[in-house]
Amino acid sequence: MFQLCSLLLLLLLEFSFHATSTDDFSTYIVHLDPSSRPKHFTTNQQWHSSIVSAVKSSTSTTSDNHHHFSSLENSFLYSYQNALHGFSAVLSQQELQTVQNHPGFLSSYKDKLVTMDTTYTSQFMSLNHQPASGLPRTLART
Repeated sequence: MFQLCSLLLLLLLEFSFHATSTDDFSTYIVHLDPSSRPKHFTTNQQWHSSIVSAVKSSTSTTSDNHHHFSSLENSFLYSYQNALHGFSAVLSQQELQTVQNHPGFLSSYKDKLVTMDTTYTSQFMSLNHQPASGLPRTLART
């Protein structure tokens, strides 16, 4: 009985370790000053990806998730160049602090999941999909 309790406790501790290490990484939107881009980068995307690559190589984490998010293709998500200048990436707190010290850094915020709302669907207004009675089938929308 004691061995079973010890095993369960060990599994619980390992599960909680992995759950907390997963929380160390989040998706962030990082705003940069485009006039700070070094001249040797021909595009903003090259500059943005080089920042993430440099941050990933300069920070070291012992987390198992670091292996998944340590490569550039898994962590660099998007380069913004029209409405704002910056990028989105999956970063740890330590990596975010390194980015915040980078020349050209303006601001950052944690990305959040939002749901899409629209007024153009019948689900938005909780309408059913039954055809109207008395209309010919060609006029009734299904």
